[in-house]
Amino acid sequence: MVHKPASAFGRPIEKTDELSAVARLERAIAAALATAGDVDATEVEVTVISNIAMLTGEIASQGEKERAAEIALSVPGIDHVRNAIGLKSISIDDEVRSRTL
Repeated sequence: MVHKPASAFGRPIEKTDELSAVARLERAIAAALATAGDVDATEVEVTVISNIAMLTGEIASQGEKERAAEIALSVPGIDHVRNAIGLKSISIDDEVRSRTL
């Protein structure tokens, strides 16, 4: 077995014990969305730049989209939310299937 140093895109990976401030904010928003009982954010991605949270992905309803933005904005250190979440399109077959289960 050959051992090679870890690298990404040809550059060595820096090991850090602490998460960056941005990573901590992203993790805090993701955790808040995951534990919110009124939002299914399993397909929502969170990106933070400075103190701005960017939400992308898809969600089931306009109400959940708005709630996701409120949750992100409630995280200390976030001053603005750019909500680019799209709404899932539900086919008639999916709707019938969900009602019969």
